[in-house]
Amino acid sequence: IEPTLVYEMCPIAEIGRHHLCLEGGIVLSGPLLASQLASARKLTAMICTIGPRLERRAAEYFAQGKPLRGLMLDEIGNAALSYLTREATRLVSREASARNWRTSRPFSPGMSGWPLSEQRHLFRLVPGQQIGVSLTSSSMMIPRKSVSMVVGIGPDVADSLHADDCSYCGREGDCAYRVTCAG
Repeated sequence: IEPTLVYEMCPIAEIGRHHLCLEGGIVLSGPLLASQLASARKLTAMICTIGPRLERRAAEYFAQGKPLRGLMLDEIGNAALSYLTREATRLVSREASARNWRTSRPFSPGMSGWPLSEQRHLFRLVPGQQIGVSLTSSSMMIPRKSVSMVVGIGPDVADSLHADDCSYCGREGDCAYRVTCAG
């Protein structure tokens, strides 16, 4: 595992109904960002990866007829990437706190309301190739154990520590992952 990340903080020039325009002219389209980051002043765009080695080793296990080892190693990679993204979000939070600002929850291309095709615009903001991450023609990242995301920051951004992770999603009524409590 070779965890690394790259990020850029970009001032927000305009927020429309279905887009977010950054200084410098890059436009991120989709209602998710426009609605959830309406009070942000800056956008932190980042790409995180644990590198390609674990992925290659897991593939070797599968090729050798050792699928359990391959699956276990793959899950270790998922856990490592999850930890890296949490730490990256904490880094942005610390930088925002130094200004007495707050951070939004992270959003990634492919979430409901932000098309995966927007990944290309994110890669224009953040040089993923510097850390060995590239995009396929269908906007998927290579290595697969990589994540791209944005976090809004500003003095009036909703407190991400207490944000409802389901509040932005349009699948409220039919989501298998939503936990509800019966009173």
